[in-house]
Amino acid sequence: MLFCKSAVMNEFKLIQHYFSRTSHSPDNILLSIGDDGAIVRSCINEDYVFTLDNLVEHYHFSANVSAHALGHKLAAVNLSDLAAMGAQPRYALLGLTLPKIEAQWMQDFSEGMFSLLNEFQVTLIGGNTTQGPLNLVMQLTGSIPSGLALRRSGSKRGDKIYVSGQLGAASFALYLQKTQQEPELCQRLMPFLTYPQPRVRLGCALRTLASSAIDISDGLLADLNHIMLASNVGARIELEKVPLFTGWEYFTPFEKVINFALTGGDDYELCFTVPAHLEDKLKEIMQKNAFSCTCIGEMIDMPGIHLFYQQKKFPLPERLGYEHFQKN
Repeated sequence: MLFCKSAVMNEFKLIQHYFSRTSHSPDNILLSIGDDGAIVRSCINEDYVFTLDNLVEHYHFSANVSAHALGHKLAAVNLSDLAAMGAQPRYALLGLTLPKIEAQWMQDFSEGMFSLLNEFQVTLIGGNTTQGPLNLVMQLTGSIPSGLALRRSGSKRGDKIYVSGQLGAASFALYLQKTQQEPELCQRLMPFLTYPQPRVRLGCALRTLASSAIDISDGLLADLNHIMLASNVGARIELEKVPLFTGWEYFTPFEKVINFALTGGDDYELCFTVPAHLEDKLKEIMQKNAFSCTCIGEMIDMPGIHLFYQQKKFPLPERLGYEHFQKN
């Protein structure tokens, strides 16, 4: 049964109180929360995109992170995956493993989650709860007109490399928190880590423009490398063009902070490539929709990532980004 197998407080009351609410309920949802499965009627000429991500305490977040922020981020990291494929988010499934049920924690978590799901008109249609170490799981389904999904493959030599937003703030905030440095700057940057903003609208706008795309979750270089491998091309990056978070120059030299942007991760911005002849069209869309995107380089035939700073070769970091199952 959807949202079943919980302990202590009656799980059905928990579901009814915290999760049986949404601002969006399409007519094609025939059966939602409360049965053994949800039923959704498919639409003609649409492809479905499925993604799943989870957040585990002590691995993805510390115990002092607010429940509201966790609800937001769980939704955000999944929405970011759909954004990278140009998909419109539709339906969510939620899996909660909880040590115990605390009313205020559940209220804050659900509010943080629904505030973002409702913004993008996503309907929570089911899930599961159980008892154990804190682990938060969400599965999202998105839709896209048939054949228009963005992929990591498809980039060609000469395609321009773009990133959205600003990079490095989330990982730099985490570094400042761990090292107990610059508390005021840390406080200002922390929302980039705890409340990332998925670029769903940008992703949808890129469907007919981008030759490839990915979201920046593990670090710009690590995620760009996925595009390179899938597309069988190399990349040249002009580091002075990489958009760093506002105010970085007052606290640390460029050579140090650029590594947070290149390898730190947790930005949840989009990295995408655009054929040169479509750049003017991209700029029109950026201006019309107030999208912030920056060209940082181009794809090349030579394999590998080639970094340059003020026309001079810049050393490649030993580690391209966050690596699961490795000490980071």
